[in-house]
Amino acid sequence: MHIDPELDEKGLLMIYNPLEIEITKNIKVNLYYTGLSETAIITGENGKSGNYKLDREFNVIIPVTIPARSQTYYVIK
Repeated sequence: MHIDPELDEKGLLMIYNPLEIEITKNIKVNLYYTGLSETAIITGENGKSGNYKLDREFNVIIPVTIPARSQTYYVIK
């Protein structure tokens, strides 16, 4: 994950699926170094956005679906 708290985009999360099957999981992501403290807007590669509330340890849980032998990304604001 790449982060820069001075930009509008606070982070970029890249996820790779090396398996030969599609996977769907909930992924816990720590956003401490993004400078966000309460909520994050996370937009997937498909353009769909969601608002996520950070827990006390600056984590969010993101549901992801990644096709077989593929990758996806999420922009964090």
